[in-house]
Amino acid sequence: MNHDDRNEDRKEIDDATEEMKADSRSPNTGDTGDEGRAEPEAASGNDDPAGGESGRSESEELARTREAMLRLKAEMDNREKRLEREMAKSRKFALEAVMRDLVQVLDSMDQAISSADSENAQAAFEGLELTRKQALQVLTSHGLEMLDPVGERFDPSWHEAMATQPSDEFEPDTVVQVLQKGYRLNERLIRPARVIVAK
Repeated sequence: MNHDDRNEDRKEIDDATEEMKADSRSPNTGDTGDEGRAEPEAASGNDDPAGGESGRSESEELARTREAMLRLKAEMDNREKRLEREMAKSRKFALEAVMRDLVQVLDSMDQAISSADSENAQAAFEGLELTRKQALQVLTSHGLEMLDPVGERFDPSWHEAMATQPSDEFEPDTVVQVLQKGYRLNERLIRPARVIVAK
């Protein structure tokens, strides 16, 4: 349920409430007994012969309005709870597509590990290298970006300086070595690149 749907539901409920209030204010024309009783009161000189009946009508109207509002509040609470359940379910399965793709990477790793022995070490190495490339392709397709900032200006927003060292090759405040690559997802930092910076 989107935001527009919720607003539409609220509008319908508000309209229903106004209709209920309008119905409660309409006079009851079928009650002829009260009119017959009111005539003697008018003859006795009472300025407001219907005062008592009007007070009862207002009390009944308030009671009906209060009951209607309680029903509307319960309905809105149920809608909010249902929306929360739907959002929780969406968050729970948001990574389903990523996990489905990564299962293939795990399969490739299992194959590479099973073939890793002294006689075909080179083949095992090539298999692991291919698996890493496959994993990176999967993650990149879902918005992941790898940070490997050798030769770039040190940026504390994306990099974490682990040490500094003199360098004839790089200018000061430039990344000379990456100890651990960083990652960001849709411009949000997942892990900073751990680097050594020239001084």
